[in-house]
Amino acid sequence: MDLNRALADHQIGLKMKEKEEGEFKIILVAPANSELPDDGFLNYSLASDVKSLLATNDGDVLVVDESANRILKMLIEYQDEFGSRVKVLEGLPNADYAPWFNSLVWSQDKVSYSGLLSEMSIADEMKSGDKESVYEKESKQYTRADGSVKSQDNFSMAGEDEDEGGETFE
Repeated sequence: MDLNRALADHQIGLKMKEKEEGEFKIILVAPANSELPDDGFLNYSLASDVKSLLATNDGDVLVVDESANRILKMLIEYQDEFGSRVKVLEGLPNADYAPWFNSLVWSQDKVSYSGLLSEMSIADEMKSGDKESVYEKESKQYTRADGSVKSQDNFSMAGEDEDEGGETFE
């Protein structure tokens, strides 16, 4: 057996698997709470049946109630058939990460809710068009609207004698 050929075949197999996995959509899952959050970045949908699984888009959050735990179990077990990868959204406000939920998703990758929102807001800022350079942002801190430079010329210290009859500390 030729070792070089076996290594090349293995690398080709890895690249094909990477390409195939790149075509899968990512579905974030979280336990259901009393109301669906509205953060302006993520799309939330309630997992009620198989149709709701098929209707999710890449990056959507699927909230699962305890009564629909079989649907979550099916989604995790048959990720390849659904063409998706499941990740757990941790830290969702008002969500109860109960033992029934954790026992189903323990083997899945975790994504931090606050970290994800932070990254999405930064990306949104960069995309939305705040095209100001770092120099322009910094110069705004020391210039006035008319273009003059702000200066600090009051260098008197507490305790110095003042000729204007001010209060002195000794």
